[in-house]
Amino acid sequence: MQRRHILSFSVVTVLGLVPVATWARPDVISDYVLLAASAGPPGVGIHKTCRESERAITAIFGNSNAATFENCMRQEQTDQAQIAKDWASYPTADRTHCVQPKVYMPSYVEWLTCLEIARDARRMRAENTPTAAAPRRARDSSR
Repeated sequence: MQRRHILSFSVVTVLGLVPVATWARPDVISDYVLLAASAGPPGVGIHKTCRESERAITAIFGNSNAATFENCMRQEQTDQAQIAKDWASYPTADRTHCVQPKVYMPSYVEWLTCLEIARDARRMRAENTPTAAAPRRARDSSR
């Protein structure tokens, strides 16, 4: 019988610090820690991802778009290069949250989108944080 451990921890996400209680194996958690600390993004089989995407698109729309696989490969390779180039600049929490190579059909396009959304959300929160003096002025003007 395999032992399971309950871990209680908080995860930093785009939404902020989120408490999480989960049943997990320690080796699974260690995979994510290693991923976040690694020198570069993990390699994934983009050929498989693009072939599966092509099959799904063909099943829905028919064979009207013959360049689906080639376009997918080009986009995946472009985004893989961008992630590798900027890897060190992504916060560890974002890398852990966004880059998950063990999910069904991992995709550099999806990972880059997630990393960009996390970055932009953090920037927007910082830009929209009111200064300490702003609420006081608003209060004073209402008298």
